[in-house]
Amino acid sequence: MFATQQMLLHLLSTATSWYIDGTFKVLNHPFVHLLSIHAFAYRDNAVKQVQLLFVLTSARRKQDYRAVLCHLLSQLPSTPAVTTVTADF
Repeated sequence: MFATQQMLLHLLSTATSWYIDGTFKVLNHPFVHLLSIHAFAYRDNAVKQVQLLFVLTSARRKQDYRAVLCHLLSQLPSTPAVTTVTADF
């Protein structure tokens, strides 16, 4: 699991919507899936979707995704405000 600066983990914690993207065919063994989590960042009058977290996984099972989310929640500085999660897979 790779995350950017602590401030971006704060953005992930305060975002109300997460966008999860998965890429499956660009990795070499032992990895099979690149998972990224994005959210919108607001500054002044500008809005931009930014990638906040990357995860390399070696399997695509339900229990693996649960483990990733549990670990992510343990790393966030506060309880996440997310109410909507959109995934493309």
